Amino acid sequence: MSALGVAGIKLVVNLIPYNSIGDASLARATKDKIGAFQRIVRDAGFACFARITRGDDDAAACGQLATKSRKAVKA
Repeated sequence: MSALGVAGIKLVVNLIPYNSIGDASLARATKDKIGAFQRIVRDAGFACFARITRGDDDAAACGQLATKSRKAVKA
């Protein structure tokens, strides 16, 4: 069995940077940390790609619009 427990299964891992939603206590990983994690996954034998984030400059990236919508409905 492989390090990730998916031996015999072909898979692709897409790393998507975290998009801040304003009031969250989490922060986006640096490019260096994303690259280091990507190397770990690739060294384990899996295809792994770091995705380019889009829309975060307009607060329209994955997760951000849904959060804005929920806040607007509550208000």
